[in-house]
Amino acid sequence: MEDFLNAVQFLATVSGEASSCPWSGFRPGTLLFCEAPVCGWVVSPAETWSNILYFIVGLLILRKYWKSSRFELRAFGWIALGVGVSSTFYHASHIYVAETLDMATMNFLAALLMLLNLRRLSPSRSSTLQTWTVFLVMVLGGLLALLLLKGEARIAVFAVEVLLALFLELRIHLKGIERGKSYFWFKATLGVFAVAFVAWQLDFQRFVCDPENHFLSGHAAWHLLNAFCFWGLARFYEGRLSFGGTGADPKSVTRSRPSLFEK
Repeated sequence: MEDFLNAVQFLATVSGEASSCPWSGFRPGTLLFCEAPVCGWVVSPAETWSNILYFIVGLLILRKYWKSSRFELRAFGWIALGVGVSSTFYHASHIYVAETLDMATMNFLAALLMLLNLRRLSPSRSSTLQTWTVFLVMVLGGLLALLLLKGEARIAVFAVEVLLALFLELRIHLKGIERGKSYFWFKATLGVFAVAFVAWQLDFQRFVCDPENHFLSGHAAWHLLNAFCFWGLARFYEGRLSFGGTGADPKSVTRSRPSLFEK
């Protein structure tokens, strides 16, 4: 209840009279960040424009894996574009529907990681139904949890799912299933995500906060850094999906165009 009342106050302080602002007629979101709200169609300019990298990275992933036979790799691109759209909508409006849509889109990423990691643990065709069942349960369960929760509790849904995916990754590593394969992209992604998370927390907890800076904020830095994670994850999983025992998709390797990010 406290989060909801704070969100109502947030919209009310945009111009001193909430009814004069474009989004004031909608139910407000339940999360508040450092950047001070602006009375206009774009409530948080810095948090909004910084989503541009999600679109760029998403398109780069689709371009690289467009001819790949593995739709899972292209899925990283589609989800990145989805996050770009939903996050832009959310930070431009700060309304409840957009906040839920933004987190639901991130939920798809966590579910995809679980799907791929379960498949790597048990690559046989007989396990396909089970892994897709887990994927659907995570997507629907995560969405239901988001609808029932408010404020920081909604963030915990995505956090728990990511931790589950990391736990499966640890099991894969300890079992030696992919012994000898490079973890460069995994380590790079994890490192960038850690820095992005610190920037997010510093902004969210107001430890490093300039409310009147509408060009760059800690949460904007989270967007810019976190967008890279989609690219890193796609590159990491490129050689780890099961393709008849080869561990790599010939189409994604031989037909994909060279990239500045090649390692």
